[in-house]
Amino acid sequence: MVASPTDANASRAIAIRIALFYGAIFLILGVSLPYFPLWLKSEGLTALEIGLVTSVPLVIRIAATPLIGIAADRSGTVKGVVLTGAAVALAAAVALGGADGLLPILLFFTLFQVASLALMPLAEVVAMREVRARGLDYGRMRLWGSIAFIAANLGGGFAIAGFGEASILVLVIGASFASLVAGAALPGQASGKEARRRVSLGAMMRAVGRPELIVIMAASGLIQAAHAVYYAFSAIHWQALGIAETWFGLLWGVGVVAEVVLFAYAGQVLKRISALAMMAIGAVAGVVRWGLMALDPAFGVLVVLQLLHGLTFGATHLGVVHAIQERVEADQAASAQSLHSALSSGIMMGGAMALAGWLYAPLGGLSYLAMAALSGLGGLVVMWVFWRGGAARSAV
Repeated sequence: MVASPTDANASRAIAIRIALFYGAIFLILGVSLPYFPLWLKSEGLTALEIGLVTSVPLVIRIAATPLIGIAADRSGTVKGVVLTGAAVALAAAVALGGADGLLPILLFFTLFQVASLALMPLAEVVAMREVRARGLDYGRMRLWGSIAFIAANLGGGFAIAGFGEASILVLVIGASFASLVAGAALPGQASGKEARRRVSLGAMMRAVGRPELIVIMAASGLIQAAHAVYYAFSAIHWQALGIAETWFGLLWGVGVVAEVVLFAYAGQVLKRISALAMMAIGAVAGVVRWGLMALDPAFGVLVVLQLLHGLTFGATHLGVVHAIQERVEADQAASAQSLHSALSSGIMMGGAMALAGWLYAPLGGLSYLAMAALSGLGGLVVMWVFWRGGAARSAV
């Protein structure tokens, strides 16, 4: 059946609204991921304290994110949970402006991170729901988040160069406000044949109870956790190497441009290779990227290595999102995506951030070697699933 012009216009409008929400939450990430450590340093925190502050929120997400996902499922609307999370993130960011000392900063930064990072799996739920219901292209919606990330990287670098580290928090507050506005424009409930499901805790447990699914999530977590030194200390390390702050946004942006290109063609790529193969490619790229980053390469080589972000993050993310979708029923997807977020961005990334804080002070750039090892381990786990025949299994 050919979609009517009215249906096509409605689908396009929904895709635009989801893309705008991705853009808004990635404005937050584009400023906070590379530059918040600089703000923390400007507040007088040591490298070990920065590692603590950046890792604690990720560990708390282990419990918080699945609970938020269950609340969204059982409420029947993701939008209400999105608006609550965006409002809490905005309030916490504003409160950080008055925080003084490690404990207040830790408290408000944790609240900000838990609330703002919870928006990502909720965005995935909305996007994949509409992919199922209307046949929307996930990659084409998601890439606008990456574009916004680039813009935030570049803008943040110039803002710091012109106005100092204090400008970081101002940008974070502005981006948090944008996420609240964009969240209000999201569709209120599932459309078409996917309309309004209520998922029980038992359904969530059935969705995530399969060992193969847990192993795939763990593999993704290891490969993504290998970005920990990069996320927490790249700006500080580049600063120590004498690279001007105005180049930081370019370096981050180059990697995300590669990610955008991959997302734009993701639909075609995934017709040719499996989701698990995408994850394996991401793992191999991680071993190469982090192993060479440990050598403090020349600026030109560093730019080339940044292009591998399209694989270390982008290919891994695309692979695991589609691998989960292939293995769970539609009414279990929100709970499964939330658990994956908790495992990957909570347990794995939280532990890796703490490890990064412990390693960076004595080792500096050599701490990237530990990240290469994590990526390699994630690749071995993916290959184990291949050998067990996991690439052929699907729940739908």
